[in-house]
Amino acid sequence: CTTIPKGTFVCVGGTAKTVQQIFQRWGWQEAHFQENSKRSCCFDFMWSTQVRVVETLALPLSTLVNHFRGSDVLNHKAKMARYLERCPACADLFFPRQYSVYTSKRLRSFVQDYIVTQACVALQQPPPEPKEAADGNAIDEESCGASPDDRRRGAARSVLERFEAAPAGEFPALLQCVHECVSLLGEPGSQVPPKQEVILRPRVSTVTLL
Repeated sequence: CTTIPKGTFVCVGGTAKTVQQIFQRWGWQEAHFQENSKRSCCFDFMWSTQVRVVETLALPLSTLVNHFRGSDVLNHKAKMARYLERCPACADLFFPRQYSVYTSKRLRSFVQDYIVTQACVALQQPPPEPKEAADGNAIDEESCGASPDDRRRGAARSVLERFEAAPAGEFPALLQCVHECVSLLGEPGSQVPPKQEVILRPRVSTVTLL
């Protein structure tokens, strides 16, 4: 059985009962940490839920911490998105577009991007070939009404016209009626979990999005 060497540990921030119990079982001593105190750097291991505390410490190489400088960018999606947004052209080369929905403006940006993308996809698809009746003659679709594909392409053209005509930074009503919404995006149906939908819905103006 490998003998675990004893040492001193500190816990900073939120509760870390499991970490404390493990180290105490190993025979380690818990020290009290005080920020901006030189004596507070006398420990062998630190468990911290506050990244800023770790980043401001000048620690010897023998000391272990559960963070490294800049680690919050990797484990916090909103912060990672903020750094990627500093250079969208570079981010597009290796990372898909991302939006932080903490604010209504960013959530509207995401929805607008989604609608415009769906419109572009609809117009890029080739139109379907004319249908033939049982007797081999082409069906006059105008007399039968517009097909779902025609309605989708028509809604897509309207969306892109409104988007291109809107001033930069604004969120125009890209889909102006339920029929356009259904034609472009399909039958309505939320894929957001019910609890999250309750939180997000007040942040979005239905008039703005539709």
